[in-house]
Amino acid sequence: MWLRAYYADPKRLDEPSALATEENAVSWVLSKAKVTDKKVKFDDLMGNA
Repeated sequence: MWLRAYYADPKRLDEPSALATEENAVSWVLSKAKVTDKKVKFDDLMGNA
């Protein structure tokens, strides 16, 4: 029943659609990222240098 309510008003699908797009974008970026560990002082990390 709640599924029909979503499809009855296409604007209701905007939020789930945006969430799915965001998740896909994050997954893609993370799959392309090269990660290296680096020791950083807490104050430098927080911009309190």
